[in-house]
Amino acid sequence: MVTAGRIVDASHTLFELGRGTLGPIFSLYVVRLAERARALGAERLFFLAREGALFRRLHAMLPGPGSRLPDAYLYVSRLATSLPAVHTFGIRELRHGFVSGAASTIGALFVRFGMDDEQMYAHARRAGFDEPDAPVTSWWEDPRLVRLIADARFQADVRHRAARARALLRRYLTEAGLFSVRRAVLADIGWAGTIQDGLTRAFVDDAAFPSVWGLYFGLGAGAARGYDGALIERKEGIVSDFRHERDLASNPVLSCPVLYELAARAPHGSTLGYEEVGGAVVPVTNERGESRRAELATQPAIDELQRGVLEFAETFPRWLAAHGGSTEAALPHARRVLERLVYLPTGAELAAIAQLTHSEDWGRGGARELLGDRTTLRDPARWLQGFHATYWKGGYLRRTGGGALCHAYRGYARLRKLGS
Repeated sequence: MVTAGRIVDASHTLFELGRGTLGPIFSLYVVRLAERARALGAERLFFLAREGALFRRLHAMLPGPGSRLPDAYLYVSRLATSLPAVHTFGIRELRHGFVSGAASTIGALFVRFGMDDEQMYAHARRAGFDEPDAPVTSWWEDPRLVRLIADARFQADVRHRAARARALLRRYLTEAGLFSVRRAVLADIGWAGTIQDGLTRAFVDDAAFPSVWGLYFGLGAGAARGYDGALIERKEGIVSDFRHERDLASNPVLSCPVLYELAARAPHGSTLGYEEVGGAVVPVTNERGESRRAELATQPAIDELQRGVLEFAETFPRWLAAHGGSTEAALPHARRVLERLVYLPTGAELAAIAQLTHSEDWGRGGARELLGDRTTLRDPARWLQGFHATYWKGGYLRRTGGGALCHAYRGYARLRKLGS
């Protein structure tokens, strides 16, 4: 847990990181996003929760191509769109739960669709699962899963839940304006575009659903390997796109994606779903539990990062003029600044950023520190395990082995092909 004293001590470093390192790259993303949205003929920009909150503020501040496109903020998440996207629970849904490695039990699978309750567990017991925490290995040939998806009562229950969730989601999106345009752009931090997949699949038979493009800060290879990989032609990484990258070192965005998620995170909790209140459909956000408490403890640090980002945005036109006069000319400079932070952080930067925690639980469960468990090179097996598990490898190496290891890893990353 982060103490208030640590946050106060690191506030200046965090502010400077926001202003000098993250501010340029986030601002370039938003300006280029607006340019590309115009070129696509989009009628409206929809910034997705939670990282879209900061990007929407930047969109209101930064110069753009002509008049600004109208925009809106959508309370959506992978969790809130996963169940509405289900029409029949089958191989796609099993891949959704198991391929990423996030689910290793039937209970964890149900969590990813917001269906972790006794009625679902009763279906699972009929299929042969003794308890929610029963491990699942080789999911593609597990006879219990075969029996589960062949169970008519299970499928009827899932379809009923999905239809209800889809109807609530549609009403929310209608009130937010998504169904009133013909072409829309979704703006988000990115990586695989899972929310775009979920929305498109949920309303695949709805003639009023607009043509949707995803313009992301970064787009990773998971966008093509995912369970809705056919949508890849309507997804673009504005700052970093796996289809155009050469190696890990030249890609500081996709080599440490959690860092940017944390820096852009909105102060509200993740979206769990929707409910009707007074005739309107409103989002339900996660505002309690272990993961939320961890987020709230680090919110002052996030605030300092974002204060720096927003202050930089006020000077963006002057900065752009000093770095080539165009976003295309300035982008390589901003990426080099980012690369230095990702691979060669200073001690002060490491201490400031290491206090952040990441919730990786689809709105439920716990949170992990950015760097993971503390260890040293004196315990090689544990050190290597920590290296593979950490979100920020450059920071982990700086903390456990110093600058020499950071330089060595940066050299290795220059030779390693992205995604290999």
